[in-house]
Amino acid sequence: MSNPAKSIRIGTMVSATKGGAAQRMAEIADFGFESFEPFFWQSTNGQNLADLGKRCREAIGDRDVTISTLGMFGNPLEETDIDLQTLQGWKDCIDNAHHFGATCVAGFTGRIRNRPLTDSLPRYRKSGGSSPLAPPTRASRSPSRTAPWTATGRQAIGTSPTIPMPGK
Repeated sequence: MSNPAKSIRIGTMVSATKGGAAQRMAEIADFGFESFEPFFWQSTNGQNLADLGKRCREAIGDRDVTISTLGMFGNPLEETDIDLQTLQGWKDCIDNAHHFGATCVAGFTGRIRNRPLTDSLPRYRKSGGSSPLAPPTRASRSPSRTAPWTATGRQAIGTSPTIPMPGK
């Protein structure tokens, strides 16, 4: 395509936390959206993401609509029950993104509560090497690892703009 701006798809986020993402996509699929992002708030609630991905793709049918990204929002850097659910949700989204046809998992990186942002960086680095959520070994096990890699060889994943990816 000679004009890269024309390759940008306009989409919307669809809540997937309570299990109704596929139904919602079917309801709004003809509204002109070119892309959907199923997203979870703090937990996937034990859903079978492989099945959800299949149902979401079926809801889109043969329309020219993509699911390029899954979203996981919450705080995976702390250790309360809901934070641990968020961390597991990140892992589940990464492991199941291919069922949706998604090549990106994005959301909040998290932070240590009630502390300066810089105090979160050691926990961020500790919890997984290049990322607390998707070290390259996890991504390399994904059945259709198509995620881009950064110049440093680290997998590029969605991160909060307030916490930079750690250096080498």
